Amino acid sequence: RSTLFPYTTLFRSWEASGLVGGGGMRAALMVVQLLNDLGLQRVGRKASIIYHSDKIGEALEYNLFCIGGPDANNVTAMVLNRIGYPIPENNGLAPGLQPGRIYDRNGVDAGDGSREALDFGRLIKIQNPYNKDRCVFILWGSSGYGTWAAAKLLHSGQLRSLPRVRQGLDIEIQFQTEISDRVPHGPEITHDKELLSQVPGLAV
Repeated sequence: RSTLFPYTTLFRSWEASGLVGGGGMRAALMVVQLLNDLGLQRVGRKASIIYHSDKIGEALEYNLFCIGGPDANNVTAMVLNRIGYPIPENNGLAPGLQPGRIYDRNGVDAGDGSREALDFGRLIKIQNPYNKDRCVFILWGSSGYGTWAAAKLLHSGQLRSLPRVRQGLDIEIQFQTEISDRVPHGPEITHDKELLSQVPGLAV
């Protein structure tokens, strides 16, 4: 089956990782590379990268990789709302974190990431609420750097070592990443928990 990447569909003019989500684009490329490494990009199973909302409906029943949080990707928002996930009013990771911004260790806006900074993110894996035989992966950073770091985490051994991942459970993984010279480094997992869907009739 084809894999869908509903990439950023709601653009801000600027965010910390660059115009129209430079970090999100890096994340999408890393996910494509992961599929290549796993041998899933063979003839007839190529990933479809969807940029426009008019093509989303026909692809929702595939395995989905949603690049970006609900502030930047309306498919992410649709899926999270569908499973009853609580999204903060500012569409960010938390009420005190402004989407698209990164911060230094004192909580001060760190600009574009050219100096040392921190970003935060979540990597979410759930059963597809539109097709219980498929999965959804959400790569969600406070800024594009965090989304890029989520893709790095998807590649990492520390992800596969988590008991809930090995058990195949629906899971939310929270992490932080250090940014230096506009590159996120070494995402560090800070918390993980099982997610339970609130979609009626959907087994989890």
